[in-house]
Amino acid sequence: MNTMMKDSGIGWLGCIPDDWKLYKGKYVFSLRTTKGNQYSKQLLSPTQKYGVIPQELYEKLSGMNTVKLSESTDYSTLKTVHVGDYCISLRSFQGGFEYSNYEGVVSPAYQIFYPTREIDHRYYKYLFKDDRFITEMNSFTMSLRDGKPISFSDFGNSIIQYPDIKEQHRIADYLDKKCEAIDAAIAAGDKEIEKLKAYKQAVITKAVTKGLNPDVKMKESGIEWIGDMPEKWELRKIKNLFRRIGSGTTPESSNFAFYDGNINWLQSGDLNAGLVNCTEKKVTNDSFAA
Repeated sequence: MNTMMKDSGIGWLGCIPDDWKLYKGKYVFSLRTTKGNQYSKQLLSPTQKYGVIPQELYEKLSGMNTVKLSESTDYSTLKTVHVGDYCISLRSFQGGFEYSNYEGVVSPAYQIFYPTREIDHRYYKYLFKDDRFITEMNSFTMSLRDGKPISFSDFGNSIIQYPDIKEQHRIADYLDKKCEAIDAAIAAGDKEIEKLKAYKQAVITKAVTKGLNPDVKMKESGIEWIGDMPEKWELRKIKNLFRRIGSGTTPESSNFAFYDGNINWLQSGDLNAGLVNCTEKKVTNDSFAA
């Protein structure tokens, strides 16, 4: 059976099923303003990859150290996070909102919100990571370069879709299965890529250290990283094979015959943040013969 569609009137949403409802975010979710946590005082870290997780777990998974709070910090002054809450982090403009499976507290720098209507958390977890949704949220942060983060008020006044709860369940079930299969394919592909990278490196190493003739007589090089090498090959110090060239020189500025030509002459001042803006000087062929 074909689903009847309607224009949502929201640019980033486009057409949606006819029976889906639309609400402002603040009529589906509410900002949590409480501090401390009677269930757990563990410090949580909002992350794009793992969601909102205990700080110690994040360090274990990522291998990175996090900024530690002072031992004198009163955890009752930190913001409350309950299981099922969402977090707007300082990096939400990159990766959307983060979901928490844990009880704990976070820095006051984060904004926490929770559902006030019946929802399937999985459905909204997917929605909040959708590129189009993130782009829509970023449209409110025109002053991002000045440090303006996404705020709950921006999200709260934005229109979001609200399918029937049974439909949310069906969509979430479908995405769980699809994404699990895709992630498995990506993981398998990553392993193959790593194998190919290792094979490529092995081919290069063998060719540059052993040559191309598999039957050639070998000898010990005496160099650990080289190992055995073809008997007829020689060893030389690098300084005896290459000549060091100093820094470049600019054609003599007092000689007008060198300038106003049609050859771009690049200088360090022409670089900006690693990019070439333009070359202020153009030289003639005579400058290379000098």
